[in-house]
Amino acid sequence: MSEEKYISGIHNYCDRWCERCAFTTRCSVFAAESESSGNGTDSSDLMDQLRNTFENTLEMLQDLMEKLEEAAEEALDDQDGIEPEEDTPTEEPDFHNAWYTHYARAVDHFFRSNESFFRGQELKLEELVEMGMPVDVEKLGFLHEALHTIRWYQHFIGAKANRATSDLQFGEDHDLQGDGNGSAKVAMIAIRKSMDAWTFLSSFFADKATDIQEVMQVLSGTRKKLAASYPNWEQFHRPGFDDEPGTVVRLDFNLN
Repeated sequence: MSEEKYISGIHNYCDRWCERCAFTTRCSVFAAESESSGNGTDSSDLMDQLRNTFENTLEMLQDLMEKLEEAAEEALDDQDGIEPEEDTPTEEPDFHNAWYTHYARAVDHFFRSNESFFRGQELKLEELVEMGMPVDVEKLGFLHEALHTIRWYQHFIGAKANRATSDLQFGEDHDLQGDGNGSAKVAMIAIRKSMDAWTFLSSFFADKATDIQEVMQVLSGTRKKLAASYPNWEQFHRPGFDDEPGTVVRLDFNLN
């Protein structure tokens, strides 16, 4: 493969969502990973995706519930048999309570506290299909995309915000092309996409609009802190993505 076709450094400031990326054929990291795994850039037929939308949406909800249940069980197991130490000062910072982890924990809390609600939604959707009632496949498709987006960026945002914050702690200046600014920009883009997804969920599940708004407020707080630390994040130039912005098509959730 010719090195000339690859965009230098494009992989440093992407969201690692290769299946949604328009630049995979110009990314050396993607090429190397594809060769090592034996996987190419196979794409699914669009009509097959539409036909499977309903099933995929239910699987997404079920998988999310299972992962949250497993996390809760692991947390309980970790606490078993552990005796708290008395008068032991905690000198190291509590990473799990850092501001950039608040959003990920808010997402977990939202789905845990609304588990019965989503179970009920699954049953309602299944009943509609069994009764032969019409189902808005397009809207279910956007629901699936919204849930997928939220899950993909749930921890990604905190990781990038942490990286940007770490650069400040190590004395990096605010050079526009500094890594901290780049990490902040990628996090901001992920926040925007997540906000779009939550907005759609609020429309789809109107009964949970208040709960969803609380999660969005936490996410908004993360955005404000990042903007305060890196006010010029938008000026960071991402190789490829900012050279050919028209190549990237962003999914807008249809709220109608």
